[in-house]
Amino acid sequence: MKKLLIILAVIFLYACVKLTSGKRFQNDYIVMSGNIFAGEYITLKEPIFIGKTIDVNDINIVDLFVYNAKVYILDKENKNRQDLIFGAEIDENIFNVGYYDPTESFMIESGRTYLLVAIVGQDSVWAETTVPDPFSILENEGFTDDKNSDFPEIVHSRIDDLYPIKLKVSDQDEKAVYIEYYCLEDWENAFYILSDYLGEKPQSALEYENTMSGSPRKNTSLNIYLPKEDQTIETINNQFHFIFYGSYKVSVHIVDDNFLKYRYKSMGYFHGGINNGIGFFGSMSRKLLYTNINPSPSAE
Repeated sequence: MKKLLIILAVIFLYACVKLTSGKRFQNDYIVMSGNIFAGEYITLKEPIFIGKTIDVNDINIVDLFVYNAKVYILDKENKNRQDLIFGAEIDENIFNVGYYDPTESFMIESGRTYLLVAIVGQDSVWAETTVPDPFSILENEGFTDDKNSDFPEIVHSRIDDLYPIKLKVSDQDEKAVYIEYYCLEDWENAFYILSDYLGEKPQSALEYENTMSGSPRKNTSLNIYLPKEDQTIETINNQFHFIFYGSYKVSVHIVDDNFLKYRYKSMGYFHGGINNGIGFFGSMSRKLLYTNINPSPSAE
C-alpha cells in the first residue's frame, strides 16, 4: 500500500486543514500529478493521478480519487491523441492507481510538446510539457545498465573520485538532473554504512522505507548543471546518497521545467504547470544503472 499512503500524504498536504490555521485553501482544487518518460508509454506502474483536495477532518477515501474523469494526452506537433483510462493494481505489494494507456501504442518522444487534459464534471484541468532530449551515460566500470548481470562492486568511500556518474547531453544549455538512489536489499539484509552513528540496521520496515518519502531506502538529488564545452556533465555528491551496503538501482533523469519548479519552489504544487488545478505534470529522459556497494577495500 506504499503508493496509496504516499498519495494520501500528498492529498493531506493539499487539504483544507481546520486543525490550527483554518482552511488552507479558499476553494477546492482538482489535483493532477505525474511524469511522462521519453521512449516509454504511460503505464499503470507510473500512471497519471487525478484527485481532489479534501478536508482531513472529514475523510472519505472515495473522495480522494477521481475515477470517472475523461483524460487524454495530445502530441501538439502531429495532433495524435490517446485516451487514458482509470486503473488500479497491486504489484509486488505496491498499490498502483491512476490513468494510463492500456494500448501501449502512444510512445512519448523526446523534444515533443504534450498536452494533458482531464475533464472532471463541468471542470477542465490541463498542462503542457516539452520532453527533454535524450542523453547517454559515459562508460563507468562502477555501474552497469544490465539489471540481469552481476553488478559491479565498488567501495563506498571511493564513489565520487573513482566512479563519478557522467552524462553526455545534446547541447550546452543548462540541465536539471534528478537522481534516485534505491537500495534493492530487503529490510532484513539492509545494513547502514554509517553504523557508528545510525546503528547496524533499521529496526523496522518502516524505518527502512518511510511510506511518505521512501527514505532512507530511497534517496534523491536534484541539481542544475551547465554542461562543459564537450557537452558532458559530471554529477556531484553521489556518495552521500548511498545509505546502505548492498545492491542499488540508480535512476538518472534530465527533467523538464514543470518538475523542476514543483520540486524547487515554495508550495511547488502551484508551480508544476497545472492550469485550473494544482500538482505537476512533468517529463523526463532517464537511464537506469545498477551497482553493489561493498565495505571492503578489496573491491577496488
